[in-house]
Parts: sequence; structure tokens; C-alpha cells
Amino acid sequence: MGRVLPVRDEQEALDSAKNPAFDPENETIVEGLEAQWMPDGAVVGIVRVLNYENNRVELDVRTSGRALLVTSEALYPGWTATVNGSPANIFATNVAFRGLPLEAGQSHIVMRYFPKSLVFSLVITVLALTLTVLLFTNHKTPPGSAERESDSFQRIGKNLSTYNQ
Repeated sequence: MGRVLPVRDEQEALDSAKNPAFDPENETIVEGLEAQWMPDGAVVGIVRVLNYENNRVELDVRTSGRALLVTSEALYPGWTATVNGSPANIFATNVAFRGLPLEAGQSHIVMRYFPKSLVFSLVITVLALTLTVLLFTNHKTPPGSAERESDSFQRIGKNLSTYNQ
């Protein structure tokens, strides 16, 4: 990777990506990255994939200097990351991908996907089920209605037997 182009937001990232002067082979657009953070020049690195699942990616990375790790997977709300056990910001890179700034040396990275919308959906489901159970378990039959219901069925039965004869 060559030069990092820090931008403020997605619109600025899109504008930069559309610019004919943008060279995706040598430049990386990063949204929200502090302008003073820059990777070191001529960094050499090794990435080892330890675990790769739908909702979890675990990597060991070793770099000779400060570097920006860019993955080819899409950035989507709900992705979080830790670097060496500490929470780390994931930055939108080249408009759609995940990027993590790394310091020189060994880094253990874990990225997890757990969208907040899933938590919200689970809470709504549990509340709806609880309300349903409460409505059915607290339903009380009015006094005498069971006897009236039984009498009605007996009358219907007598009428049907008379009708069938």
C-alpha cells in the first residue's frame, strides 16, 4: 500500500474514488481516520488467518512499521474489532471495506459481527411472547359462563338429533 487519503465522510470518499487522479493500486481512501495518523513508508508485513467464520475473523499480523490493514470484506454496521485484546476502531476503507490502523510489531486481531438490530429484534420478540403468555394465562372465565356454554352445546346437540330423525 502506498499513500493513505484520509477523508471526513462517505460522500468525500465517493468523490475521491471518482476522481480520475485516484490510483487504487497505490492509494487508500480512509473515512474518519485522524489526519496525523499515517502508516510508515515501505512497511513489510505478514498476515496469518487463524479463524474465518461468517461472524468472526481472527488474524495474527506482524509488521515492520505502522501499517493500515485493509480487508476485502464489506464493512457493515455491527462489525467490531479488538487489537491485542483492546477495542479498536474499524474504518471504512475505499468506500466499502474494513480497515484497521496497526502499530509496528505483532498484533492479534479479532473482528466480530453482531448487529444492534439483532438485539432489538430479540427484545421485541421476548416482549411479544411474554405479553402473549400473560394474556392467555390471566384470561379468567366469567362466573357462570362455563355452565351457559355447556347448556348451549347440549341444546345444539338436541336440535341436531331432532333434525337428523
